[in-house]
Amino acid sequence: MLASVVVFDRVSLVKEQFFYLIPAALAGKLNVGSLVAVPFGAQKKKAIVVALLPQETWHTLVKHSPEANKIKLRQIDDLVEEGSFVPNYLVQLAFWLADYYHCSLFKALRSIIPQETLSGQYKELSRRIISYHLNQQQLATALESLKRSPAQKLLLTWASTNLKTNYQAEKELLVAAGANKLVLNALLAKDYLSCQAEKIARQELLAPEDKKEIRLNQAQVEAKARIINSQAKKYLLFGVTGSGKTEVYLQVAKELTQQGGQVILLVPEIALTPQLISRCRRVLGDKIAVWHSHLAAAERQEVWQKVRAGEMQVVIGSRSAIFLPTPDLKAIFIDEEHEWSYKQDQSPRYHVRDVAEKISELTGARLVLGSATPALETFYRAQQGELELLRLPDRAGKALLPRVEIIDLAQAERTEGAYFFSKRLVNALRDRLKKGEQSILFLNRRGAASAMLCQDCGKTIFCQHCDVALTLHRYWYQGKQQEQLLCHYCGSKMAVPLKCANCSSLRLISVGIGTQKICEDLQQLFPQARIVRIDSDSLAAKANPRLLFEQFKRGEADIIVGTQVIAKGWDLPKVSLIGVILADIGLHLPDFRASERVFQLLTQVAGRAGRADIPGEVIIQTLSIGNMAVEKAAAQDFEAFYALELKQRQGHSYPPFAKLVKLTYVDPDYRKARLEADILAARLREQADSLDLEVLGPAPALIPRKAGKYHFQILLKGKEFAQILPFIGKEWRIDIDPLDVG
Repeated sequence: MLASVVVFDRVSLVKEQFFYLIPAALAGKLNVGSLVAVPFGAQKKKAIVVALLPQETWHTLVKHSPEANKIKLRQIDDLVEEGSFVPNYLVQLAFWLADYYHCSLFKALRSIIPQETLSGQYKELSRRIISYHLNQQQLATALESLKRSPAQKLLLTWASTNLKTNYQAEKELLVAAGANKLVLNALLAKDYLSCQAEKIARQELLAPEDKKEIRLNQAQVEAKARIINSQAKKYLLFGVTGSGKTEVYLQVAKELTQQGGQVILLVPEIALTPQLISRCRRVLGDKIAVWHSHLAAAERQEVWQKVRAGEMQVVIGSRSAIFLPTPDLKAIFIDEEHEWSYKQDQSPRYHVRDVAEKISELTGARLVLGSATPALETFYRAQQGELELLRLPDRAGKALLPRVEIIDLAQAERTEGAYFFSKRLVNALRDRLKKGEQSILFLNRRGAASAMLCQDCGKTIFCQHCDVALTLHRYWYQGKQQEQLLCHYCGSKMAVPLKCANCSSLRLISVGIGTQKICEDLQQLFPQARIVRIDSDSLAAKANPRLLFEQFKRGEADIIVGTQVIAKGWDLPKVSLIGVILADIGLHLPDFRASERVFQLLTQVAGRAGRADIPGEVIIQTLSIGNMAVEKAAAQDFEAFYALELKQRQGHSYPPFAKLVKLTYVDPDYRKARLEADILAARLREQADSLDLEVLGPAPALIPRKAGKYHFQILLKGKEFAQILPFIGKEWRIDIDPLDVG
């Protein structure tokens, strides 16, 4: 027998699979998915078995390839671990990823199998548990013997009172007793105290259990029953914001895990996981694993191994959690399935929704997509019958959808000293502060100002490495407020210049707005208000981002100012007002999805208001009065927006009526990048008619130069690309089903 393997070495990027003989000692012991050690050049490398083949296969290859005839087959050295290292379905998934997303099989497997898991079993952690076991006579004798050791005598006296019917972990005991480890070890050596080792997990579920009891409404009960009992395997759970989609996930998961199965619950934002863990613990217990890219290597290894062994029944995580090896997967839930963060921007450029659907087909697991604003393609598929559509038309409990008002910023009376605050919004904020209620202000742009320019020559300060204006940021250092200019694309920084580099004028000003500027204006308007800013800058500065939200949820802040992160599923029951500072951001980008993106953001942000007993109100400020996306978001009417947007998409043959592929060429030399793009576009147009393709471009990317490199793009529009993609050179980035075409 032969084994076809993918070796964990960069050579596999070029030559994907290698053949090895299976020695007699390993006959019958290898499976697809086994981890083996193989001779590779002068080294020994680990590899994954991706196929088992009869030896005649090699003879057939040799017959058709003179090069293969010169190769002498070598034997596999050893089986690293008994059985399959990864389940068969993940190996099949790797082949699908490589084929559909046009990447190497090696890259597909590297996405599925983290590097740290190849190093073998993780080292278990343990802690010492201290207990007290002496009777009164033994205690008296011990204390007598410790006359010359006052520290030991003091600790033993403390233990005789505090540990008499109890035990305590060593670390907590030393803090509580005010002792040190040397004193404790001396008492353990004399057998005055007892000690035993207790295994501990690296990943502790620090989020408290949510004690709130929730009773499903009729629509939730019906949705749960359909997911459990229906013959369909794929569902879209479509419900207004606050309709209780998460509770349906949890009740379905409870029934499936009680049968011994495993479930994966994906969220678009890492900061959301503590909130979800609290709710999961109430319904599903503590066999919960959390997975995301910020975990330490040892923690990732432990979680991966425990999930693979079936010790963890529930996985909560971001995008990459979909690849965890679940031997008995029963369901995958994708919360807020419309979110762009579910799309990977590095090869393989997969969308987790499509990966989850493939896993569902390979394993028979149920797939539940949930959203109040599903992707247009997802809702279209539900209407076509490819997904079973389950509706939650009302908010859970007694909560009502918020009242929404649109303010025309071009006509509205502005607030002196705070240009982007209409008087209507300021009065609404003042009213909430008086009532002790909370507010959220949304602006999808961070920083203090979006640009700096010269008032004399009009020159804007641009990034030296990207074709984009630098954003002004303010921060506190050693008690003083500092300023710097920051590129949001490559991360480069520079000090704010004293004069214009173009004309030497000293009249430099900052223009535009960002979340920092909004916070500064609020502090001027409401000096007593407690304001919290939540954007990628503030989250990066915090060791524990959830503390910002927990602080707000406990009523320790009055106003949140945030970017799109605040739209992602947070349940904040005391919020009664949402203010959208400028709804127009992102609305006029040269991208056919721009309207959909703005509609989703506005609807989701509005959905944070009035989620409990307090009625909610939303004020949307805009310069685009009459815009369809803004108006339908204000009406919270997804299906009306969907019908109008779908008609436009059909007229221009955009998804869901065609598939897209984005090709990007990147080079520090502008002329070379342009020339390569022109050559490929011409070649593609020669074949476009015969392959029923439309070729758009080449054109510079929306940001033509990023990190010192020029980006040229070609967009392919059609139904099928299998015949053309294999002939596109490896120097091109290939993005199947791109979300961003700008």
